[in-house]
Amino acid sequence: MSLSRASEAEHDDDRDLRSFGYEPQLSRSRGLYSSLSISISCMCITAGIFTVYAYSLGIVGPAFIWTWPIVAIGQIVVALVLADLAGRIPLSGYAFQWTSRLVNSHYGWFTGWAGLMAFTPGFTGLNLGLALILLNRLGIGIGANGSIDVGAIAVTTILLTISQLLINLAGVRIA
Repeated sequence: MSLSRASEAEHDDDRDLRSFGYEPQLSRSRGLYSSLSISISCMCITAGIFTVYAYSLGIVGPAFIWTWPIVAIGQIVVALVLADLAGRIPLSGYAFQWTSRLVNSHYGWFTGWAGLMAFTPGFTGLNLGLALILLNRLGIGIGANGSIDVGAIAVTTILLTISQLLINLAGVRIA
């Protein structure tokens, strides 16, 4: 892309942001350590996938494998829709921002809360899997027959969830 094309694209992006009521600005406040941390946290979703996969396979059995193609097709469709929206409405704020602009702010509010209600059990489920692994590795709450205390699992899951909440409330720099 030539320099003139790049400046035209930047100008178009600036105009698009102003049309949404935002003044264009890009804060480059993240350093090498922050970038590395964000990259590692994005890769850690793999740990969550395998944790949930092993847990579900143990609970449901071999039939669970057949749910993956159905879920994969649905997630690809969702990713395509979100990619299209991100290209058309370049704002942060996930579903709330997009829905508020596509429909209205009341529907955006509902969508934001629905997203929160969907993320909450998802993160808690991942923390449940992490609690099992963490307790097993630390040897805490393990009975004589190798079973793990349900109370220890619950307390560890709650503590993990609260610690993640506090890190996110403190800000992206800490996260």
